[in-house]
Amino acid sequence: MNILTFGSCLARWTGNALVKQFNARIISCVYHNRSDVYIKYNLGFDPQPDWNHLRNEMIGNREININDENPAIILANQNPETLGIHDLQGTGIALKKLAAKDVDVILMDAHMDLGARLWSDKEGRFPFFMRQDLAPMVEKKWVQGDFLDPKVAAANNAKIAHDLKQKFARAHVIFLHFPHSAYGDASARTQRTIAFCEEFNAYDIRSIPLTEVDSSEFTNSASHFKPSFYDRMAGMCTATIG
Repeated sequence: MNILTFGSCLARWTGNALVKQFNARIISCVYHNRSDVYIKYNLGFDPQPDWNHLRNEMIGNREININDENPAIILANQNPETLGIHDLQGTGIALKKLAAKDVDVILMDAHMDLGARLWSDKEGRFPFFMRQDLAPMVEKKWVQGDFLDPKVAAANNAKIAHDLKQKFARAHVIFLHFPHSAYGDASARTQRTIAFCEEFNAYDIRSIPLTEVDSSEFTNSASHFKPSFYDRMAGMCTATIG
């Protein structure tokens, strides 16, 4: 079973759980892409940032080794030429280089659409994502926008899911709704999540329902959970595939 994950830690770590349970491997992993930017640069013809210039502008000669905190890796994850090889230790295949027969299961989630604000130039061009804690590297030249509207996010994810299904016709596409349990019922993130789910569920796409996370499975991050949660998600994916 060859798995493509598209989204964030939810899709990736659920994929990791499937790898443990079956004779499976993750061959491509798309991270750090908000749906509107992915569509602009991969399904459309919008002009892209100069990825190499951005990288040099942000890190220069500094060494930053942790994948999810390394600006060079975050930018490479958004570049259509290298998108899809995140944290696969040299074995990942860029999304654009995958053949139709290569993929059996596609796991998607919308964490980026629910939580990411993008940077662009003063005219709103060349949008890209960079972690909020790395804003000092970006804010002198680039302007940060707002969160993505949940209705737009739902339509975008449906479009991406259909595009992936066209490219990988034999693959099972499964959408995983990102839990809001650790954010608190009154948070803006929770409200965006609920609105997104209501919109997305109107589309005919196989999905795992929004799943509550028990507090015993919380970690020190609102978006990361203990392995037992991802094992449960993998079990639901397996049942969905049949």
